[in-house]
Amino acid sequence: MIVNGALFGDSCCGCGVCAEKCVNKAIQMVPNNQGFFYPKIIVEKCINCGICVDACAFNHVHLEHVSLQQSFAVKNRDANIRAKSRSGGVFTAISDFILAHNGVVYGCKMIDCRTAVHSRATSKEERDAFLGSKYIPSILFSVYPQIREDLKLGRYVLFSGTACQVNAIKHFCEDLDCSKLILADIVCHGVPSPVVWSDYLDFLEAKFHDKIVSVNFRDKARFGWAAHFETVLFEGGKVYSSHTFRDLFYNHLALRRSCFHCPFKCLDRVGDFTLADCWGIATNLPDFDDDKGVSLLFVNSVNGSVIFRAIQDQLDCVPVDPKDFPQPPLRQNWPVPDEYEKFWSSYHHHSFSWMLHVYVYNIRYYKKKMNQFCRRFIRKIRSFMRR
Repeated sequence: MIVNGALFGDSCCGCGVCAEKCVNKAIQMVPNNQGFFYPKIIVEKCINCGICVDACAFNHVHLEHVSLQQSFAVKNRDANIRAKSRSGGVFTAISDFILAHNGVVYGCKMIDCRTAVHSRATSKEERDAFLGSKYIPSILFSVYPQIREDLKLGRYVLFSGTACQVNAIKHFCEDLDCSKLILADIVCHGVPSPVVWSDYLDFLEAKFHDKIVSVNFRDKARFGWAAHFETVLFEGGKVYSSHTFRDLFYNHLALRRSCFHCPFKCLDRVGDFTLADCWGIATNLPDFDDDKGVSLLFVNSVNGSVIFRAIQDQLDCVPVDPKDFPQPPLRQNWPVPDEYEKFWSSYHHHSFSWMLHVYVYNIRYYKKKMNQFCRRFIRKIRSFMRR
Protein backbone atom coordinates (compact mmCIF):
# COMPACT_ATOMS: atom_id res chain seq x y z
CA MET A 1 0.00 0.00 0.00
CA ILE A 2 2.71 2.46 1.02
CA VAL A 3 5.02 1.66 -1.88
CA ASN A 4 2.35 2.68 -4.37
CA GLY A 5 1.12 5.62 -2.32
CA ALA A 6 2.07 9.27 -1.96
CA LEU A 7 5.64 8.51 -0.89
CA PHE A 8 6.92 7.85 -4.39
CA GLY A 9 6.82 9.09 -7.94
CA ASP A 10 5.75 12.44 -9.25
CA SER A 11 4.33 13.56 -5.89
CA CYS A 12 7.61 13.16 -3.96
CA CYS A 13 9.89 16.19 -3.68
CA GLY A 14 12.42 14.35 -1.49
CA CYS A 15 11.92 16.53 1.60
CA GLY A 16 12.22 13.54 3.96
CA VAL A 17 9.44 14.51 6.39
CA CYS A 18 8.04 10.98 6.07
CA ALA A 19 11.32 9.53 7.32
CA GLU A 20 11.50 12.02 10.21
CA LYS A 21 7.93 11.28 11.30
CA CYS A 22 8.21 7.47 11.10
CA VAL A 23 8.09 6.24 14.70
CA ASN A 24 9.75 2.92 13.83
CA LYS A 25 12.53 4.49 11.71
CA ALA A 26 11.36 2.26 8.89
CA ILE A 27 12.16 4.78 6.14
CA GLN A 28 15.53 5.75 4.75
CA MET A 29 16.12 8.53 2.24
CA VAL A 30 18.30 7.16 -0.53
CA PRO A 31 19.34 8.62 -3.91
CA ASN A 32 18.12 7.04 -7.13
CA ASN A 33 20.29 6.77 -10.26
CA GLN A 34 19.54 10.42 -11.06
CA GLY A 35 20.87 11.49 -7.65
CA PHE A 36 17.48 12.54 -6.26
CA PHE A 37 16.53 11.34 -2.78
CA TYR A 38 13.44 9.17 -2.37
CA PRO A 39 12.10 7.26 0.66
CA LYS A 40 12.93 3.58 0.87
CA ILE A 41 10.80 1.37 3.11
CA ILE A 42 12.64 -1.05 5.42
CA VAL A 43 9.99 -3.75 5.15
CA GLU A 44 10.87 -5.65 8.34
CA LYS A 45 10.43 -2.45 10.39
CA CYS A 46 7.26 -1.16 8.71
CA ILE A 47 3.97 -1.73 10.57
CA ASN A 48 1.75 -0.09 7.91
CA CYS A 49 0.56 2.57 10.36
CA GLY A 50 0.18 5.17 7.60
CA ILE A 51 1.91 7.97 9.55
CA CYS A 52 4.34 8.50 6.68
CA VAL A 53 1.55 9.04 4.15
CA ASP A 54 -0.14 11.54 6.46
CA ALA A 55 3.24 13.23 7.03
CA CYS A 56 3.92 13.66 3.30
CA ALA A 57 4.33 17.41 2.80
CA PHE A 58 2.93 17.19 -0.75
CA ASN A 59 -0.35 16.02 0.83
CA HIS A 60 -0.41 19.19 2.98
CA VAL A 61 0.22 22.31 0.93
CA HIS A 62 0.14 25.41 3.17
CA LEU A 63 -0.29 28.45 0.91
CA GLU A 64 -0.73 32.04 2.09
CA HIS A 65 -3.58 33.71 0.23
CA VAL A 66 -2.49 36.31 -2.31
CA SER A 67 -4.77 38.97 -0.73
CA LEU A 68 -2.16 39.42 2.04
CA GLN A 69 0.62 39.93 -0.47
CA GLN A 70 2.66 43.05 -1.08
CA SER A 71 5.29 43.00 -3.84
CA PHE A 72 8.39 45.14 -4.27
CA ALA A 73 11.50 45.57 -6.36
CA VAL A 74 14.27 45.74 -3.75
CA LYS A 75 17.96 46.63 -3.57
CA ASN A 76 20.10 46.55 -0.45
CA ARG A 77 21.67 49.98 0.07
CA ASP A 78 24.98 48.38 1.08
CA ALA A 79 26.87 47.82 -2.19
CA ASN A 80 29.12 45.17 -0.62
CA ILE A 81 26.13 43.11 0.51
CA ARG A 82 24.56 43.31 -2.93
CA ALA A 83 27.84 42.26 -4.56
CA LYS A 84 27.95 39.09 -2.44
CA SER A 85 24.27 38.29 -3.07
CA ARG A 86 22.74 36.60 -6.08
CA SER A 87 20.26 39.42 -6.69
CA GLY A 88 19.37 42.44 -4.52
CA GLY A 89 20.59 41.41 -1.07
CA VAL A 90 17.21 41.35 0.67
CA PHE A 91 17.86 37.95 2.30
CA THR A 92 20.84 39.44 4.12
CA ALA A 93 18.68 42.23 5.55
CA ILE A 94 16.00 39.78 6.73
CA SER A 95 18.53 37.38 8.26
CA ASP A 96 20.43 40.25 9.94
CA PHE A 97 17.17 41.13 11.72
CA ILE A 98 16.76 37.53 12.92
CA LEU A 99 20.38 37.29 14.13
CA ALA A 100 20.09 40.64 15.92
CA HIS A 101 17.18 39.19 17.92
CA ASN A 102 19.19 36.16 19.10
CA GLY A 103 17.66 34.04 16.35
CA VAL A 104 19.08 31.36 14.10
CA VAL A 105 19.13 31.15 10.33
CA TYR A 106 18.82 28.00 8.22
CA GLY A 107 19.85 28.05 4.59
CA CYS A 108 21.63 26.18 1.83
CA LYS A 109 25.40 26.06 1.45
CA MET A 110 27.93 24.04 -0.52
CA ILE A 111 30.08 21.73 1.62
CA ASP A 112 32.19 20.82 -1.39
CA CYS A 113 31.92 21.55 -5.09
CA ARG A 114 29.37 18.77 -5.58
CA THR A 115 27.10 18.72 -2.52
CA ALA A 116 24.57 21.25 -1.23
CA VAL A 117 23.19 20.94 2.30
CA HIS A 118 20.94 22.94 4.58
CA SER A 119 22.76 24.16 7.66
CA ARG A 120 22.32 26.26 10.80
CA ALA A 121 23.90 29.70 11.32
CA THR A 122 24.06 31.86 14.45
CA SER A 123 26.44 34.51 13.08
CA LYS A 124 26.71 36.67 9.97
CA GLU A 125 29.87 34.83 8.96
CA GLU A 126 28.09 31.46 9.04
CA ARG A 127 25.06 32.97 7.31
CA ASP A 128 27.15 34.34 4.44
CA ALA A 129 27.75 30.75 3.27
CA PHE A 130 24.05 30.68 2.29
CA LEU A 131 24.38 33.57 -0.18
CA GLY A 132 24.36 32.91 -3.92
CA SER A 133 22.54 30.42 -6.12
CA LYS A 134 22.97 26.65 -5.92
CA TYR A 135 21.41 24.90 -8.90
CA ILE A 136 21.27 21.44 -7.33
CA PRO A 137 18.92 20.10 -4.62
CA SER A 138 20.11 20.51 -1.04
CA ILE A 139 20.13 17.76 1.57
CA LEU A 140 17.63 18.87 4.21
CA PHE A 141 17.29 15.98 6.64
CA SER A 142 19.74 16.97 9.41
CA VAL A 143 18.07 20.33 10.19
CA TYR A 144 14.60 19.04 11.11
CA PRO A 145 15.38 18.21 14.76
CA GLN A 146 17.51 21.35 15.12
CA ILE A 147 14.68 23.61 13.97
CA ARG A 148 12.21 21.97 16.37
CA GLU A 149 14.64 22.39 19.26
CA ASP A 150 15.24 26.08 18.46
CA LEU A 151 11.49 26.73 18.31
CA LYS A 152 10.94 24.93 21.62
CA LEU A 153 13.56 27.24 23.16
CA GLY A 154 11.53 30.23 21.98
CA ARG A 155 14.14 31.51 19.52
CA TYR A 156 13.43 33.25 16.23
CA VAL A 157 14.07 30.84 13.37
CA LEU A 158 14.47 31.91 9.75
CA PHE A 159 14.39 29.12 7.17
CA SER A 160 15.02 29.81 3.49
CA GLY A 161 14.71 27.27 0.70
CA THR A 162 12.61 26.22 -2.25
CA ALA A 163 8.85 26.35 -1.75
CA CYS A 164 8.55 22.57 -1.33
CA GLN A 165 11.24 22.65 1.38
CA VAL A 166 9.57 25.59 3.13
CA ASN A 167 6.25 23.75 2.99
CA ALA A 168 7.92 20.68 4.49
CA ILE A 169 9.28 22.71 7.42
CA LYS A 170 5.90 24.36 7.94
CA HIS A 171 4.13 21.00 8.02
CA PHE A 172 6.80 19.33 10.17
CA CYS A 173 6.56 22.02 12.86
CA GLU A 174 2.80 22.61 12.82
CA ASP A 175 2.34 21.04 16.29
CA LEU A 176 4.68 23.64 17.84
CA ASP A 177 4.34 27.34 18.60
CA CYS A 178 5.46 28.75 15.24
CA SER A 179 4.95 32.44 16.02
CA LYS A 180 8.72 32.95 15.73
CA LEU A 181 9.22 30.73 12.69
CA ILE A 182 9.92 32.95 9.68
CA LEU A 183 9.88 31.26 6.28
CA ALA A 184 11.36 32.59 3.05
CA ASP A 185 10.55 30.62 -0.08
CA ILE A 186 12.66 31.09 -3.19
CA VAL A 187 10.94 31.14 -6.57
CA CYS A 188 12.21 27.92 -8.10
CA HIS A 189 12.61 26.99 -11.76
CA GLY A 190 13.07 23.35 -10.73
CA VAL A 191 15.94 21.32 -9.27
CA PRO A 192 18.38 19.63 -11.66
CA SER A 193 20.14 16.35 -11.00
CA PRO A 194 23.18 16.39 -8.69
CA VAL A 195 24.50 13.41 -10.67
CA VAL A 196 24.53 15.47 -13.86
CA TRP A 197 26.26 18.32 -12.01
CA SER A 198 28.91 15.99 -10.57
CA ASP A 199 29.46 14.33 -13.96
CA TYR A 200 29.86 17.78 -15.51
CA LEU A 201 32.62 18.60 -13.00
CA ASP A 202 34.29 15.24 -13.75
CA PHE A 203 34.12 16.12 -17.46
CA LEU A 204 35.81 19.49 -16.85
CA GLU A 205 38.51 17.99 -14.63
CA ALA A 206 39.33 15.41 -17.30
CA LYS A 207 39.31 18.08 -20.01
CA PHE A 208 41.68 20.45 -18.20
CA HIS A 209 43.66 17.80 -16.25
CA ASP A 210 43.20 19.64 -12.97
CA LYS A 211 41.04 19.46 -9.83
CA ILE A 212 38.16 21.90 -9.29
CA VAL A 213 38.36 23.63 -5.90
CA SER A 214 35.40 26.03 -6.02
CA VAL A 215 32.28 26.68 -8.08
CA ASN A 216 29.97 29.61 -8.73
CA PHE A 217 26.68 28.56 -10.27
CA ARG A 218 25.90 32.07 -11.44
CA ASP A 219 28.88 34.41 -11.72
CA LYS A 220 27.52 37.91 -11.22
CA ALA A 221 30.93 39.46 -10.51
CA ARG A 222 32.38 38.59 -13.93
CA PHE A 223 29.31 38.74 -16.16
CA GLY A 224 26.74 40.95 -14.44
CA TRP A 225 23.46 40.12 -12.76
CA ALA A 226 21.45 39.53 -15.94
CA ALA A 227 23.85 36.92 -17.36
CA HIS A 228 23.95 33.25 -16.38
CA PHE A 229 27.39 31.67 -16.55
CA GLU A 230 28.73 29.03 -14.19
CA THR A 231 32.39 29.51 -13.20
CA VAL A 232 34.80 26.95 -11.78
CA LEU A 233 38.22 27.54 -10.23
CA PHE A 234 40.89 24.89 -10.67
CA GLU A 235 43.61 23.99 -8.19
CA GLY A 236 46.28 25.32 -10.56
CA GLY A 237 44.58 28.73 -10.69
CA LYS A 238 42.73 28.43 -14.00
CA VAL A 239 39.24 29.95 -14.12
CA TYR A 240 36.74 28.52 -16.59
CA SER A 241 33.27 29.92 -17.31
CA SER A 242 30.52 28.40 -19.44
CA HIS A 243 26.76 28.12 -19.74
CA THR A 244 26.77 24.39 -20.48
CA PHE A 245 25.11 23.31 -17.23
CA ARG A 246 22.75 26.26 -17.53
CA ASP A 247 21.61 24.98 -20.93
CA LEU A 248 20.93 21.53 -19.49
CA PHE A 249 19.00 23.20 -16.67
CA TYR A 250 16.84 25.25 -19.03
CA ASN A 251 16.28 22.26 -21.33
CA HIS A 252 14.48 20.72 -18.30
CA LEU A 253 15.87 17.28 -19.15
CA ALA A 254 17.70 16.92 -15.83
CA LEU A 255 14.92 18.19 -13.54
CA ARG A 256 13.34 16.12 -10.79
CA ARG A 257 10.02 14.55 -11.80
CA SER A 258 8.03 16.35 -9.12
CA CYS A 259 9.15 19.73 -10.52
CA PHE A 260 6.76 19.21 -13.46
CA HIS A 261 3.86 18.77 -11.01
CA CYS A 262 4.76 21.42 -8.44
CA PRO A 263 1.81 22.90 -6.48
CA PHE A 264 3.83 26.04 -5.67
CA LYS A 265 4.16 27.50 -9.17
CA CYS A 266 1.56 30.18 -8.47
CA LEU A 267 1.24 33.62 -6.86
CA ASP A 268 -0.15 32.20 -3.62
CA ARG A 269 2.96 31.43 -1.58
CA VAL A 270 3.94 29.19 1.31
CA GLY A 271 6.41 31.52 3.07
CA ASP A 272 6.20 34.77 5.00
CA PHE A 273 8.51 36.11 2.29
CA THR A 274 9.04 35.10 -1.32
CA LEU A 275 12.37 35.95 -2.95
CA ALA A 276 13.27 35.99 -6.63
CA ASP A 277 15.32 37.81 -9.23
CA CYS A 278 13.34 40.81 -10.45
CA TRP A 279 13.43 39.93 -14.14
CA GLY A 280 11.73 42.58 -16.24
CA ILE A 281 13.17 45.45 -14.20
CA ALA A 282 15.21 46.73 -17.17
CA THR A 283 12.00 47.23 -19.15
CA ASN A 284 9.55 48.27 -16.45
CA LEU A 285 11.83 50.30 -14.15
CA PRO A 286 15.00 51.00 -16.14
CA ASP A 287 16.18 53.74 -13.76
CA PHE A 288 16.14 51.22 -10.88
CA ASP A 289 18.31 48.68 -12.74
CA ASP A 290 22.12 48.87 -12.69
CA ASP A 291 22.85 45.19 -13.54
CA LYS A 292 24.15 44.65 -10.00
CA GLY A 293 21.05 42.79 -8.83
CA VAL A 294 17.46 43.58 -7.95
CA SER A 295 15.25 41.29 -5.84
CA LEU A 296 11.57 40.69 -6.38
CA LEU A 297 10.15 40.45 -2.86
CA PHE A 298 6.68 39.30 -1.85
CA VAL A 299 5.59 39.98 1.72
CA ASN A 300 2.90 37.39 2.36
CA SER A 301 2.00 37.48 6.07
CA VAL A 302 1.61 39.68 9.13
CA ASN A 303 4.96 38.44 10.52
CA GLY A 304 6.56 39.24 7.19
CA SER A 305 5.12 42.75 7.22
CA VAL A 306 6.45 43.43 10.73
CA ILE A 307 9.99 42.41 9.77
CA PHE A 308 9.83 44.22 6.44
CA ARG A 309 8.91 47.49 8.17
CA ALA A 310 11.82 47.01 10.58
CA ILE A 311 14.41 46.58 7.81
CA GLN A 312 13.08 49.07 5.25
CA ASP A 313 15.70 51.69 6.09
CA GLN A 314 18.36 49.28 4.75
CA LEU A 315 16.62 48.87 1.41
CA ASP A 316 15.64 50.80 -1.69
CA CYS A 317 12.10 49.59 -2.47
CA VAL A 318 9.59 50.25 -5.21
CA PRO A 319 6.08 48.70 -5.09
CA VAL A 320 5.45 46.63 -8.20
CA ASP A 321 2.74 44.56 -9.82
CA PRO A 322 3.92 40.93 -10.23
CA LYS A 323 2.15 40.77 -13.59
CA ASP A 324 4.69 43.26 -14.96
CA PHE A 325 7.63 41.04 -14.04
CA PRO A 326 7.62 37.80 -16.03
CA GLN A 327 8.41 34.94 -13.68
CA PRO A 328 7.15 31.76 -15.41
CA PRO A 329 7.53 29.66 -12.21
CA LEU A 330 4.97 31.95 -10.55
CA ARG A 331 2.35 31.06 -13.16
CA GLN A 332 2.46 27.44 -14.27
CA ASN A 333 4.44 24.23 -14.40
CA TRP A 334 6.76 23.32 -17.23
CA PRO A 335 5.60 20.50 -19.51
CA VAL A 336 7.66 17.33 -19.33
CA PRO A 337 10.10 17.51 -22.27
CA ASP A 338 9.36 15.08 -25.09
CA GLU A 339 12.85 13.60 -24.75
CA TYR A 340 12.87 13.37 -20.94
CA GLU A 341 12.57 9.57 -20.76
CA LYS A 342 14.92 9.09 -23.70
CA PHE A 343 17.50 11.33 -22.06
CA TRP A 344 17.52 9.37 -18.81
CA SER A 345 17.31 5.93 -20.44
CA SER A 346 20.46 6.72 -22.43
CA TYR A 347 22.29 8.89 -19.89
CA HIS A 348 24.13 6.12 -18.04
CA HIS A 349 24.98 4.24 -21.24
CA HIS A 350 26.95 6.98 -22.99
CA SER A 351 29.80 9.32 -22.19
CA PHE A 352 29.10 12.75 -20.81
CA SER A 353 30.71 14.22 -23.92
CA TRP A 354 28.24 12.33 -26.13
CA MET A 355 25.34 13.57 -24.02
CA LEU A 356 26.50 17.19 -24.34
CA HIS A 357 26.72 16.96 -28.10
CA VAL A 358 23.25 15.44 -28.44
CA TYR A 359 21.34 17.44 -25.83
CA VAL A 360 23.25 20.74 -25.57
CA TYR A 361 25.53 21.58 -28.48
CA ASN A 362 23.20 20.35 -31.23
CA ILE A 363 20.24 22.17 -29.67
CA ARG A 364 22.29 25.38 -29.48
CA TYR A 365 23.19 24.99 -33.18
CA TYR A 366 19.58 24.50 -34.31
CA LYS A 367 18.33 27.35 -32.11
CA LYS A 368 20.96 29.64 -33.61
CA LYS A 369 19.99 28.64 -37.15
CA MET A 370 16.29 29.08 -36.39
CA ASN A 371 16.89 32.54 -34.92
CA GLN A 372 18.91 33.53 -37.98
CA PHE A 373 16.14 32.28 -40.27
CA CYS A 374 13.48 34.19 -38.31
CA ARG A 375 15.49 37.43 -38.41
CA ARG A 376 16.00 37.12 -42.17
CA PHE A 377 12.30 36.35 -42.67
CA ILE A 378 11.23 39.37 -40.61
CA ARG A 379 13.61 41.64 -42.53
CA LYS A 380 12.14 40.44 -45.84
CA ILE A 381 8.57 41.04 -44.61
CA ARG A 382 9.46 44.55 -43.45
CA SER A 383 11.17 45.28 -46.75
CA PHE A 384 8.13 44.05 -48.66
CA MET A 385 5.77 46.19 -46.52
CA ARG A 386 7.79 49.34 -47.21
CA ARG A 387 7.38 48.97 -50.98
